[in-house]
Amino acid sequence: MKKYFLIVFFAVPIICFSQKDKKQKTYTEFGTCWDSRETVHTIESCNGMIIKISDQLWAVQPDNSNSRYGLCEIPEKLKSDKLKIIFSGEVKKIAPNERMAATPCKMKSITIIE
Repeated sequence: MKKYFLIVFFAVPIICFSQKDKKQKTYTEFGTCWDSRETVHTIESCNGMIIKISDQLWAVQPDNSNSRYGLCEIPEKLKSDKLKIIFSGEVKKIAPNERMAATPCKMKSITIIE
């Protein structure tokens, strides 16, 4: 019994600390460009990727979805096509007479998956 306790006692911290070695960079500053719009719903900890729509337009596409959430005022380090991320944000309303390449979404956080 004592052997099993020692194995568990030493193995669990090693497993936990090895997971912390993977440094993940989280971004939380994305400007105020969608603040004036009404929030339709929120997204929490969703896997996806950053995609390039044009030279000036970047978006987040959730895994297993055709939806695109428009990004504004994003850091240059996030401007990488097909960059895997975990993101949270507020999806904003689009007026009936508007046409957009991506749904406006005020990002709360983006974490790069390495």
